[in-house]
Amino acid sequence: MRRNIVAHGAPLDSDYFLLVTPDRLYLWQDAGSDPAELPPTFVADTEPAFAPYFKNAGIDARKISGEAFEFLVAAWLSDLTRLPEADAKSASGPAWLEESGFRAAVQDGRIEYEDTP
Repeated sequence: MRRNIVAHGAPLDSDYFLLVTPDRLYLWQDAGSDPAELPPTFVADTEPAFAPYFKNAGIDARKISGEAFEFLVAAWLSDLTRLPEADAKSASGPAWLEESGFRAAVQDGRIEYEDTP
């Protein structure tokens, strides 16, 4: 998926590329815009990160629609951008968030949506 986006989409100018599916999170770190098929730097199950969001929304993770999943991922990312550093370090979140530097990189960031025709 990453290779196809890089090869056929807009050039990437980012330190991270995150692909989220209902089952897994795939993170490429410092992969640049090389369209080669590169393995992700980190792969993690979504359950630990998203379980509280599914519970709060009263949604079964196995029956979520694409639009609802997109909203859930946006909420998770938004929360990551607003989580104070002290809270993030004491939180029992996925280790890859800190190990990769992703959590620190998105701190105080914002979510932007691409306009589609």
